[in-house]
Amino acid sequence: MSRKTIGIISVAIVAFVVVGFFVANDFLGLLGEEVEPDASRILFDEYVQTFSEILQYEFDVFLDDGVISQDEVNQINFLKQFTQTEQIEFIHSGKHSDFDWDKDNMNNYFEKTIADLPYDVYNGRYAIIIDTDENTVAGDSAYYFLTDEQKFDSKKVVKLTYKKATIDDFQRAVTEFSSSIEKNSFFYLMFESHGSTTGVWFNDGTGYDTNATCYVHYDELGEILDQIHAKTTAITLYCCGQAGSINSLKITSSPYVLVTMPLAYVYGTSDVYDNPYTRTYSYIASKDYDFNGNGFVSLGESYGALRYSMTPFWNVNPPEEEAKYGFFESEGGLTSKVYFGDFSVVNQKNLD
Repeated sequence: MSRKTIGIISVAIVAFVVVGFFVANDFLGLLGEEVEPDASRILFDEYVQTFSEILQYEFDVFLDDGVISQDEVNQINFLKQFTQTEQIEFIHSGKHSDFDWDKDNMNNYFEKTIADLPYDVYNGRYAIIIDTDENTVAGDSAYYFLTDEQKFDSKKVVKLTYKKATIDDFQRAVTEFSSSIEKNSFFYLMFESHGSTTGVWFNDGTGYDTNATCYVHYDELGEILDQIHAKTTAITLYCCGQAGSINSLKITSSPYVLVTMPLAYVYGTSDVYDNPYTRTYSYIASKDYDFNGNGFVSLGESYGALRYSMTPFWNVNPPEEEAKYGFFESEGGLTSKVYFGDFSVVNQKNLD
């Protein structure tokens, strides 16, 4: 059943409540009885209670018959967490059919039930994408995933690829975000470049990305990121020697997660790209990797799925190869609580 149909039913029931109230009031008046304000309120509350029960029944029917979209089911489950009186107020104001009350491109149900975010306060999401390679498929895929599928505000996503992936441009982007980012916001850094066990290379602006002047140690990278005070920070790093970042790249300005896995190739369905790596790892958006069954894939679930997908690679390579990949979280269990947004999991068949 569509939201339009739900709205029509709601309006009809509201009309029933209002008309019923006045009819009852007039009927008592015809009998010559003076209805005291308290009595009128009691009578009205009885109609409200009846209306609430009918509405509750309709919600249950909508959930059971399976004809509405998952977004509508989620909205209903979100509304059912409120009292009947509050539900009535939402219907009067039209909020019952608004899936995103705080206009941050994440739906109410996801924020309240899944991500533990306020559903009535704007939750900003910011990202910087670094891809020093001449083939910018990783950076392009990340940008597509964040802005198209996860609905990040494109003005809050800075993509620095190839010659634009310089240390100066990165520091400039961090400084700009540091002055505008809200304390309840999420910040994400995707970094793909050449690297070593002690640091990474940016591009020098000419296309050369192993110039010594472009080298930044992991601890220095952490100091730069400390300018950003977010609710949560997530970093995915993919470069040679990336395992060295686990003990060296530290952030004190916000709780953070550091993942040293090729998540640059994970993003979404990525069906607009033919890169084999992109298509190989895209399926972690599948419901098969929604391990807790809540309909959304966290960074922790993505990490687990990607490790599993790389098993064939590790089976034919030395054990130390697998040791290159891991994650660090500043708070226990934080990785499983990090979501890029409310992009729902999809069936594997949709990715082929």
